[in-house]
Amino acid sequence: VTSFILPISGMPVEADYYEVLELSHTAENEEIRRSYKRLALKFHPDRNNGDSSSAEQFKRIGEAYEVLSDPEKRALYDAYGKASFQETGNDSPPFDVHRAEDIFSAFFGGFPFGNLQEERPSEIIIELDVTLEELYCGAWKHVEVSRKRHCSKCQGSGLYYPRARSTCETCDGFGIVSQVHRWSGFMLHSESTCYDCCGTGEIVQEDDVCGKCHGRGVKKERKRLSVEILPGTHDDELVYVKGEGHQLPGAPTCGDVLLVISLKPHKTFVRKGDTLIMKKSISLMHALKALPIHVHLLDGRVLRLNTCDRPVPIAPYPDCFWEAIGEGMPIKSSGGLAKGNLLIYVEISMPKKVVPLSRFSLSLQDSLGVNASVVSGLTSAGHKRYSRWDPDLVRVQPVRKE
Repeated sequence: VTSFILPISGMPVEADYYEVLELSHTAENEEIRRSYKRLALKFHPDRNNGDSSSAEQFKRIGEAYEVLSDPEKRALYDAYGKASFQETGNDSPPFDVHRAEDIFSAFFGGFPFGNLQEERPSEIIIELDVTLEELYCGAWKHVEVSRKRHCSKCQGSGLYYPRARSTCETCDGFGIVSQVHRWSGFMLHSESTCYDCCGTGEIVQEDDVCGKCHGRGVKKERKRLSVEILPGTHDDELVYVKGEGHQLPGAPTCGDVLLVISLKPHKTFVRKGDTLIMKKSISLMHALKALPIHVHLLDGRVLRLNTCDRPVPIAPYPDCFWEAIGEGMPIKSSGGLAKGNLLIYVEISMPKKVVPLSRFSLSLQDSLGVNASVVSGLTSAGHKRYSRWDPDLVRVQPVRKE
């Protein structure tokens, strides 16, 4: 019977699961999944060369995800904290890295119970830095990986002669030994790794070991891979390179290389899904004369916005942007044929000094060829952004007609 223990005041405060996954307490399930994927890949032990602190953080991330991804466990945690999962009268095994690995494997479509499956080499996880231009146009990236492959001398056997192995007599080739303990009328059956063959089920004489790989069957090597990044690929997306990873001794197949796309910040554009957002600053005279606005796109094209047919939206109001249909990021599922939209946030640089002028004088705009909708918008914006100024005092400097 499982009973729940309420936390006692004065007990040490443990790491909050929401903080571990860098989430708010109102996070949706999809946010939890995305955050777990990002952090688990970042702190995976294989990616950090077995660093103990990374392994510990990887364990915490798996523990937090196991609770927050389950609605019932999450409700209990929100109500009573971590202590609600402790069992009285039971020494339940602590959450360890192996359990975190099971969750990781299940999340990415692997087999959570490795002992029941054929042993597979671990994936090589690499963070691949890309620019927004590369995600927009597509690109070929070069990645150098360090991997283990079969020894060229022993072909992965670890022996001078393939038949130099003999079956371990202690475990009869099973790699484990069974023991039965009797105590106070009870019988306890236990299994442990065979000490003589170290769990391999085979015995190898020292003279038969391959001198090149020292019996390991594999040697480290470096290889340069060329990987295609398709247009529309997303930040944090996973790109698999099949068969270019590690190889286990004696195994015919090779593991995979897992690339985690990491988008570099762009100085002009911000990506939100398939939508691109940018800020375009123009001068006051540029807006008043209704001159075209030119935007340099990620593929080198120049987009020309005609402000004569449409008033220039003025920041900082909610709808103060242009929407260029079909000029956003390529949609990957369409093969790059369809695109999202581009939102252009127009910001008008106001002059540092203004000269008092009556509102009546603004009628000169008609003879100066300036944009009437822009002028009226600017006086309103000036009133709201600079409350100490009166709209009547905002002056538009005369501009000669070209």
